[in-house]
Amino acid sequence: MRILSGKWGNRKIIFEKNAATHPMGEREKNAIFNMVGEVSGLFVLDWFAGSGQLGLECLSRGALKTVFVEKDKKNRANIKRNLAEFGGEAEMAEIVPTITDIVVPSDGFDLIFADPPYDKFFEFDFSEVSDMLKEEGLFVLSSPGNEKIPGVPGTALIKSKTYAGARITIYRKYDII
Repeated sequence: MRILSGKWGNRKIIFEKNAATHPMGEREKNAIFNMVGEVSGLFVLDWFAGSGQLGLECLSRGALKTVFVEKDKKNRANIKRNLAEFGGEAEMAEIVPTITDIVVPSDGFDLIFADPPYDKFFEFDFSEVSDMLKEEGLFVLSSPGNEKIPGVPGTALIKSKTYAGARITIYRKYDII
């Protein structure tokens, strides 16, 4: 697994293959960044970070800051190690064990990724995602490809594509008048 583009392009990501990670393939990751577009200058949340590859990719491409949420202690240590190996600065990232540990920027995150464990996918509630998003912010959800696309209150579905066993769905926050 590697960083695809940006200042850390082609650098290998150190991670442990374990039950807490199901690393996304390069094809899917490339498709996500093609759909999302420019991430330079954005505040990003990488929820269910696992190896941290989505958040690290954002930082490599110029995101201002990424908050990584990962409950597995070894995975959090590996994200920190990758940041150090790549020359990332401490201000660029925050690594926390749970979503309740984050501090949402005053106007919200520009971009939120969620790649939860597929075997527990329906245990997670994404109903408050729009509260964490900036107006017009994007929520990118990776879900089992054979399951129904979940609705996310306060957002509009922009695009959904299936790659092998994964479905990538992008939502945009909209203002409720």
